[in-house]
Amino acid sequence: MKVLLCIIGNLATGKSSLCRQLVADLPQFSYFSIDAYRHQYNLDGSVEGEALAQTRLYQDVLASQKAILEMSGVSQAYRTLKWDAAQAGFRVWVFKLTCEQDTLLDRLQQRAEAGYLLPPMPYFQNRAFLSSIQYIDHILGTESADLTFETEQADWTEISLQIRRFLKKEINKIKEKK
Repeated sequence: MKVLLCIIGNLATGKSSLCRQLVADLPQFSYFSIDAYRHQYNLDGSVEGEALAQTRLYQDVLASQKAILEMSGVSQAYRTLKWDAAQAGFRVWVFKLTCEQDTLLDRLQQRAEAGYLLPPMPYFQNRAFLSSIQYIDHILGTESADLTFETEQADWTEISLQIRRFLKKEINKIKEKK
């Protein structure tokens, strides 16, 4: 069975941290992060580079069998990829991470102080973090998810365990229907 696990959430909600835990717990899954593709294919933060990064991500995810996808979940590219994966026979599950805005801003400040290199994104170049967070929260509010996790005091091992339990239950349901 082809499987796509979408990990979505705002800036600094812990998507990468959760994905690292999931990859450790589910080694049969390949991990795809839009930020990694942006760093590889969009060094200048251009619209063209963003299109290339999204295209390569799209191709690589659809070429996989079991994938963990990390994206904010607000772009049309995300919706298209999710739809096309389902049409290609993937079973798609979405897990949303949420967190208070003040915590997200604190985490972004800590990242900046630690020298974290933000991914180049053409549509956020002239936007302050707070307005970006507010915009993403607004869009994510309309995005459905199979499970949602509040990450204020996140325990990535526990969240990964909850996701794996959910998957086991859902996969068993699919098997029982056959």
